[in-house]
This record gives sequence, structure tokens and C-alpha cells, in this order.
Amino acid sequence: MSRTARLYGLAWSRSKVAELERGEKPVSIEELALLPRILTDLAGADMIGTVDLVPSNALIRLNDTVTITGETLRGILGGRGVGIESARVPHDPDGWKWEIAERMPGGGEAERKTARALGVTPADVISAAYRLWKRPLTDERDRIVTERDPDASPDRRRALRGQVTRTLVEQLTAEIGKGS
Repeated sequence: MSRTARLYGLAWSRSKVAELERGEKPVSIEELALLPRILTDLAGADMIGTVDLVPSNALIRLNDTVTITGETLRGILGGRGVGIESARVPHDPDGWKWEIAERMPGGGEAERKTARALGVTPADVISAAYRLWKRPLTDERDRIVTERDPDASPDRRRALRGQVTRTLVEQLTAEIGKGS
């Protein structure tokens, strides 16, 4: 692989390739962009995509603060409009705490609750919602509730939101299950 990488202008030695394979060295954006072409040449197969290099169930450490799921990175690389909605940040020596960036699209309470209920990350929920409806769960829920009863009283609106959310969570569950 090091020889093929050098054909594409990367100064990779055998030891660099070994370190990359073991996950001991980070991959630059240049290397990430060229890696599918290098692997395709080596395999003599159809073009391997950058998304194909990322397992959806992986946790990818972007830096000392942010770790994202493979599904989130696949969404970013695949152009699905998914941002870094959730990141793992250390909060104590015993584990990790999910911290949601509220300013990111789809990082609301409905997405957090759904993620907890399904045992997945908020990024998984948001990614699935964008695949299904091209919008966050909260926006889709509110769109349907308004469409069903635009003049609903607050109590009726709350009841409708619950009903619609349950239906949408069933759809998300199936969509997330397909990605596993």
C-alpha cells in the first residue's frame, strides 16, 4: 500500500501504513480523500467510496474533546446534511456524558429522549430523521400536528404531539434498524 500511496503523492512508509491500520496515527483530509482511490487500485475492484471506509457503529475521535459516531461521519461524508449534533466529552473517570449542542440542527429534547429510548445516540436519531423526512424529528412532528389541527387548543396540541411522536418514533426505529 505504501508504494501505491506514493504514486498519489503521499509519503507513506510501511511503518506509517501499519500505524494507520492500527489507528495509531490520524488521517489527514488529503489522505482521507486519496485513500479510496489507493484502495481501489490495490483491490482492482469498483471504486471504493470514502463512506465505505467508516463503520457506522464506530466511535471516531476527532480531537481531545469531540468523539462522534461512525454514522454521523458517514452522514457528513455522504452529503446527507448531517452535522456534529452530539459529541462525547469526558466528565468523570467512570464514563462519558453525551453533551448535545443545542445550536445544531435537530439537537432538541425530542431527539434526546428518542435516542435514550432506542439506546442510540442523538446523532443516530437526527441522521435517520433527515433520511426519512429531510428535517429533524421535532420539525416533522410539528408539521404533522399543525396539518392535522391548525387551530388546536394547547391541550389538544399536546395530545396530538404525543400521538404523532409515537408514530414517528416507530418509523425512526425501523430506519435506524436498517442502518445496523
